[in-house]
Amino acid sequence: MVILFISSAGQIFSQDDDKRDFFVGGMFLHAGFISNENTVSAVDGECHGIGGKGVFHIFHKFRAGIEGYASNYSYPDNEGFYRLGWGGFTGDFLLYDKRLTVVISGTFGGGRVKDIYFLSDGQEADNFSVNYYTFTTLIVNPSISLEYRLKSNLKLTFKTDFISSLDQSELNRKRFANGPRFYLGVLFCK
Repeated sequence: MVILFISSAGQIFSQDDDKRDFFVGGMFLHAGFISNENTVSAVDGECHGIGGKGVFHIFHKFRAGIEGYASNYSYPDNEGFYRLGWGGFTGDFLLYDKRLTVVISGTFGGGRVKDIYFLSDGQEADNFSVNYYTFTTLIVNPSISLEYRLKSNLKLTFKTDFISSLDQSELNRKRFANGPRFYLGVLFCK
């Protein structure tokens, strides 16, 4: 409710005559390269995932809302995986140019990591050990994107980000995988 009230006030008291979108939201697919410093089950390679965002236009060049994504990495040498699901509050600063908008964003929120890695003992195929880690962390995620307006209510978006954990404990630093990710998405505008 508070976001809707502030957004409405920003629309009413804005002195700019150009038409802006009250709400922008949509879905993204992403791929990227992530790595961590874990010596037992090192993450180092390509990831992929899906997610989305929804933001309200607050002031002339500022939007605020929420976003969330899931990134997946499969270990190349076994059936284990590393998965990061995260979401949080986001703020967008907009640089307009007719059909193309450059967006500089920052997200603060939380994430959950699930890391499963199978260890073979070198004997029988039925005997193996499993490293299973799951933990939560605070995240910060700066990003930059280009939004190209296809129609009055539809935008094609290219985005890149670099997610980081705010928990700098030794265990988290070794297990949390960072790296750049690249997004392609469609945003619907109202």
